[in-house]
This record gives sequence, structure tokens and C-alpha cells, in this order.
Amino acid sequence: MYYKEKVFDECWIIVNLSNFFMKQVIAIQHSSNTCWLQFKKIFMYKEILMTHSKNPNEPIIQEKLYSVYQKTVALMESIFSRKDESLDIDAIDSCVENILEVTSTSFNIFPIILQFISHIYTTSEHSTNVAFFVAIVGYKLNFNDEKRTALIYAALLHDIGKLSIDKQILDKPSFLEEYEIESVKEHSNIGCEILLKNGIKNQSILDGVKFHHERMDGSGYPSKIKGIRIPMIARIIGMCDAFDALTTQKTYRKSYSSFEALLLMKKEMKEQLDPKLIEIFILMHS
Repeated sequence: MYYKEKVFDECWIIVNLSNFFMKQVIAIQHSSNTCWLQFKKIFMYKEILMTHSKNPNEPIIQEKLYSVYQKTVALMESIFSRKDESLDIDAIDSCVENILEVTSTSFNIFPIILQFISHIYTTSEHSTNVAFFVAIVGYKLNFNDEKRTALIYAALLHDIGKLSIDKQILDKPSFLEEYEIESVKEHSNIGCEILLKNGIKNQSILDGVKFHHERMDGSGYPSKIKGIRIPMIARIIGMCDAFDALTTQKTYRKSYSSFEALLLMKKEMKEQLDPKLIEIFILMHS
């Protein structure tokens, strides 16, 4: 498999990617000229253009994915814009079922999703992105429909507690002060309270929402649990949450490319995220 990675205008490098983190740069291409070589240095790239084998049903799959994605974003926008803790459970149920259906395929749909998701951060699009990511991870892990439904549900609502966080803090165009960070950290517990108020008592969903910021080394919150004590559903959401946060642009920093984000997760966050899940997530990009 090969990636064609853009470095700057009219200059790409072509990469042999049989193993994502043991890769060889085999060519440098400038405009129409290609210089073939072996090159060991790992670059940090601005953009990744992914090529993958074509499936005759890909246009249909892409259309369905895009339709469900847009409807999900619209639902989440309506939830977060109203700032009302009374949730439309029927609409959420329907949305989760649609995500479950369109992601239940052996065809690698992850590269397709990456093509149309927004890389400008909003809570509604972030929630949607994470829900789609975890749905695919759950499928790769051979979760049954019941487990995947709970996983998608928790991912879609993992930030629902932010309904009660001061909007000025959430929209602040610079780094947060310590007291503001502590306020934002409350969203995990608040999210569980909101779900319970709306009659959601599924323990897996509640665990996913409450513990998605816990980390394998115990550095997370709200309970500072670590390792396998963190429910699997929360570990999956936490990884996908981290990836989407890294690859979306914030007011105070640029977005990372998929490759940059994966490299950061693999090398710098290996003590915080489940390494086995990271490997599965990397394979989803191929």
C-alpha cells in the first residue's frame, strides 16, 4: 500500500506503508518529475492524501455515510444550541440505529469518513465524528449489535455535560485558566446526571460518558482510575476523542494531519491510551 503525502505546493513524497510506523519513503515527486530513493527520516507532514482500492459500491456507501453523518450533525447542533437538558431520546435512538447500520460493513469506510468530516471544531461535529469512529472500532473488535449500540450512544453523548458549562469558557479563543479547566472537567459527571434525568440507565453508556477522560496511567479524570479498571467502552471513546481533538482546528492551535495525530498517539500518548486499541485504530487508516 502507498500513501502520497503532500509536503508543500507541488511537492509530494510517496511512501511504502506496509506497516504504518515502519515505513519507507521511496520517492520524492515534484510536479511531474519523480525521484525514486530510499529515505529513512520520519517527516511531519502537512497533509495526507490516501489512496485505497476502489469498491464498485463505494459511491453508494459514501452517499449513505454522508447522509447519516449530516443528519447526526444536525441533531447534535439542535441539542447543543438549545442548552436544554431534556433530550429527544427517540431522535437519538434513531440516529444511533442509523450509524450502527451504515458502519456495519467489512469494507474499510474509515478513509471515506475522513474525507468529508469537518476539521473545524464544534461540539456537535466532534460528537458525531467520535460516534462514527467508535462504531468502526467496535465492528473491528467484533462487538455484537447491543455492545456497539451502547458504544455509539455513549460516544454521541460523551460531551453532553457541556450543556451545563459556561459557553464563554467553552468558546474561549485561548488556553484556559486553571479554574476554567476544572470547570470543564465537571462535564463527565454532569453528563451522567443528564442521562439519568432522561431515563438512560444502561450502565455501559453511563460508564462511557463518565470515564472517557480516564487514562491508562491514572492521569485522567474524574476518578483517576487506570489500566483495565477503565471500562473498555470508555477506553475506546477516549482514544477516538483524542484523535478527533488533535485533527480538528481549535482557535488557539492548528489541526494535526491524521498521520501527525497517530504518530503523537503512538509515541507520546502510549502511556495514556490503550496501546492495543491504537494499533487497531492505525489499521483502520489503511
